[in-house]
Amino acid sequence: MSPENAQLTPPAASGLEQANKQYLEGVEKYVRALSDGQLSLSRSWKEAQKNYMKSMQSLQEEMQNRWQEIVKNTSKSVENAASQPDAQTRYLDLQRQYTNELSQLYHDFQTRTADANRQLVTALEQVFKESQNASREAFRNYLKSVQEAWAQVDVNALVGGS
Repeated sequence: MSPENAQLTPPAASGLEQANKQYLEGVEKYVRALSDGQLSLSRSWKEAQKNYMKSMQSLQEEMQNRWQEIVKNTSKSVENAASQPDAQTRYLDLQRQYTNELSQLYHDFQTRTADANRQLVTALEQVFKESQNASREAFRNYLKSVQEAWAQVDVNALVGGS
Protein backbone atom coordinates (compact mmCIF):
# COMPACT_ATOMS: atom_id res chain seq x y z
CA MET A 1 0.00 0.00 0.00
CA SER A 2 1.38 3.37 -0.94
CA PRO A 3 1.64 6.13 1.68
CA GLU A 4 -1.01 8.16 -0.14
CA ASN A 5 -3.53 5.33 0.25
CA ALA A 6 -2.57 4.37 3.77
CA GLN A 7 -5.26 4.63 6.34
CA LEU A 8 -4.35 6.63 9.39
CA THR A 9 -4.99 4.97 12.69
CA PRO A 10 -6.52 7.04 15.48
CA PRO A 11 -3.83 8.40 17.84
CA ALA A 12 -4.92 6.34 20.84
CA ALA A 13 -4.37 3.12 18.95
CA SER A 14 -0.87 4.07 17.87
CA GLY A 15 0.36 5.30 21.28
CA LEU A 16 0.79 8.81 19.90
CA GLU A 17 -1.45 10.38 22.53
CA GLN A 18 0.58 8.86 25.36
CA ALA A 19 3.83 9.76 23.60
CA ASN A 20 2.68 13.36 23.22
CA LYS A 21 1.79 13.52 26.91
CA GLN A 22 5.15 12.06 27.90
CA TYR A 23 6.94 14.44 25.52
CA LEU A 24 5.21 17.47 27.05
CA GLU A 25 6.10 16.25 30.55
CA GLY A 26 9.72 15.91 29.40
CA VAL A 27 9.71 19.47 28.05
CA GLU A 28 8.20 20.73 31.30
CA LYS A 29 10.85 18.93 33.37
CA TYR A 30 13.59 20.30 31.11
CA VAL A 31 12.36 23.88 31.41
CA ARG A 32 12.00 23.49 35.18
CA ALA A 33 15.53 22.05 35.46
CA LEU A 34 16.95 24.96 33.45
CA SER A 35 15.04 27.46 35.57
CA ASP A 36 16.24 25.80 38.79
CA GLY A 37 19.76 25.80 37.40
CA GLN A 38 19.60 29.52 36.66
CA LEU A 39 18.29 30.21 40.14
CA SER A 40 21.09 28.14 41.66
CA LEU A 41 23.64 29.90 39.45
CA SER A 42 22.33 33.28 40.56
CA ARG A 43 22.50 32.32 44.24
CA SER A 44 26.00 30.93 43.94
CA TRP A 45 27.15 33.99 41.98
CA LYS A 46 25.75 36.32 44.63
CA GLU A 47 27.34 34.28 47.41
CA ALA A 48 30.74 34.41 45.70
CA GLN A 49 30.43 38.17 45.24
CA LYS A 50 29.31 38.63 48.85
CA ASN A 51 32.30 36.64 50.13
CA TYR A 52 34.62 38.66 47.91
CA MET A 53 33.21 41.96 49.14
CA LYS A 54 33.52 40.85 52.78
CA SER A 55 37.11 39.82 52.16
CA MET A 56 37.96 43.11 50.46
CA GLN A 57 36.26 45.17 53.17
CA SER A 58 38.10 43.29 55.89
CA LEU A 59 41.37 43.76 54.03
CA GLN A 60 40.73 47.48 53.59
CA GLU A 61 39.98 47.88 57.31
CA GLU A 62 43.09 45.95 58.27
CA MET A 63 45.28 48.00 55.91
CA GLN A 64 43.77 51.24 57.22
CA ASN A 65 44.51 50.20 60.82
CA ARG A 66 48.06 49.16 59.94
CA TRP A 67 48.66 52.44 58.11
CA GLN A 68 47.36 54.45 61.08
CA GLU A 69 49.63 52.48 63.41
CA ILE A 70 52.65 53.17 61.17
CA VAL A 71 51.86 56.90 61.10
CA LYS A 72 51.29 57.01 64.87
CA ASN A 73 54.51 55.15 65.69
CA THR A 74 56.53 57.22 63.22
CA SER A 75 55.14 60.47 64.64
CA LYS A 76 56.09 59.42 68.17
CA SER A 77 59.56 58.42 67.02
CA VAL A 78 60.04 61.76 65.24
CA GLU A 79 59.01 63.63 68.40
CA ASN A 80 61.46 61.60 70.47
CA ALA A 81 64.25 62.06 67.93
CA ALA A 82 63.85 65.85 67.96
CA SER A 83 65.43 66.13 71.40
CA GLN A 84 68.40 63.88 70.58
CA PRO A 85 71.81 65.21 69.59
CA ASP A 86 71.84 63.00 66.46
CA ALA A 87 68.33 64.07 65.43
CA GLN A 88 69.22 64.46 61.73
CA THR A 89 70.53 60.90 61.49
CA ARG A 90 67.52 59.57 63.37
CA TYR A 91 65.18 61.47 61.03
CA LEU A 92 66.80 59.85 58.02
CA ASP A 93 66.58 56.42 59.65
CA LEU A 94 62.92 57.04 60.53
CA GLN A 95 62.19 58.18 57.00
CA ARG A 96 63.74 54.96 55.60
CA GLN A 97 61.84 52.88 58.14
CA TYR A 98 58.57 54.69 57.34
CA THR A 99 59.12 54.18 53.60
CA ASN A 100 59.95 50.50 54.12
CA GLU A 101 56.88 49.93 56.29
CA LEU A 102 54.59 51.64 53.76
CA SER A 103 56.19 49.65 50.96
CA GLN A 104 55.58 46.42 52.90
CA LEU A 105 51.98 47.47 53.59
CA TYR A 106 51.44 48.17 49.89
CA HIS A 107 53.02 44.83 48.94
CA ASP A 108 50.81 42.98 51.46
CA PHE A 109 47.75 44.76 50.09
CA GLN A 110 48.63 43.83 46.51
CA THR A 111 49.32 40.22 47.40
CA ARG A 112 46.15 39.78 49.41
CA THR A 113 44.03 41.57 46.82
CA ALA A 114 45.39 39.25 44.14
CA ASP A 115 44.60 36.26 46.39
CA ALA A 116 41.03 37.50 46.91
CA ASN A 117 40.65 38.01 43.16
CA ARG A 118 41.94 34.49 42.48
CA GLN A 119 39.51 33.06 45.03
CA LEU A 120 36.63 34.91 43.37
CA VAL A 121 37.61 33.71 39.91
CA THR A 122 37.99 30.13 41.17
CA ALA A 123 34.58 30.28 42.86
CA LEU A 124 32.94 31.69 39.74
CA GLU A 125 34.61 29.11 37.51
CA GLN A 126 33.23 26.39 39.79
CA VAL A 127 29.76 27.97 39.72
CA PHE A 128 29.77 28.05 35.92
CA LYS A 129 31.13 24.51 35.66
CA GLU A 130 28.37 23.23 37.94
CA SER A 131 25.81 25.18 35.92
CA GLN A 132 27.08 23.72 32.66
CA ASN A 133 27.00 20.20 34.10
CA ALA A 134 23.44 20.71 35.38
CA SER A 135 22.35 22.05 31.97
CA ARG A 136 23.93 19.08 30.20
CA GLU A 137 22.23 16.67 32.58
CA ALA A 138 18.87 18.41 32.09
CA PHE A 139 19.27 18.22 28.30
CA ARG A 140 20.34 14.56 28.51
CA ASN A 141 17.24 13.79 30.59
CA TYR A 142 15.08 15.69 28.11
CA LEU A 143 16.47 13.69 25.18
CA LYS A 144 15.89 10.44 27.07
CA SER A 145 12.26 11.42 27.70
CA VAL A 146 11.79 12.19 23.98
CA GLN A 147 13.39 8.89 23.10
CA GLU A 148 11.15 7.02 25.55
CA ALA A 149 8.07 8.87 24.30
CA TRP A 150 8.71 7.97 20.67
CA ALA A 151 9.62 4.40 21.58
CA GLN A 152 5.99 3.88 22.61
CA VAL A 153 4.63 4.91 19.22
CA ASP A 154 3.66 2.14 16.84
CA VAL A 155 4.81 3.66 13.56
CA ASN A 156 3.04 1.00 11.52
CA ALA A 157 -0.22 1.75 13.28
CA LEU A 158 0.20 5.45 12.50
CA VAL A 159 0.52 5.02 8.72
CA GLY A 160 -1.06 1.63 8.27
CA GLY A 161 0.51 -1.69 7.49
CA SER A 162 3.23 -2.18 4.91
